[in-house]
Amino acid sequence: MEVREPLRDKEQTGKRMRFLASRFAKDLDRIHVKRSGKLIPLSALSLRSMHSFVRRIPYRRDVEPIEVIARPSRLLGGEFSALDCKKKAICLAAWAVCNRVPYRFVVSSRRPDRKFHHVFPQVNLRGGWINADATYSYMSLGAEKTGTAFEVLQ
Repeated sequence: MEVREPLRDKEQTGKRMRFLASRFAKDLDRIHVKRSGKLIPLSALSLRSMHSFVRRIPYRRDVEPIEVIARPSRLLGGEFSALDCKKKAICLAAWAVCNRVPYRFVVSSRRPDRKFHHVFPQVNLRGGWINADATYSYMSLGAEKTGTAFEVLQ
């Protein structure tokens, strides 16, 4: 499943992203990676390993005006050779759902006009929210974010 409706605004986009991550989280049980000579499902990876896995997927933004989001099996199953921030956030949110870890999506901006242009997940571990942005290969789990504006999507 992929969303073929226009992504009109941050609230509607966040709602559709949450739907795809929660409804299709079990997709991660069917996608396996090799670890220590064994194939294990993505859902069984640690948060750090899942973040690293998603971070290594090349980044590619959608071509305007088309924005695509899809279920994890479509995103990670070979149909997409690269993912943008929305798609990577869905994959990490699906991991959180599988592992019963609370998560939320945060939109952010680095622009002077504070217009939102980026989304990333945060996970709640031990009572604190941790940034889990895996959009670019240089990003690390828990890294502090800088920007001109941030908003948690409801």
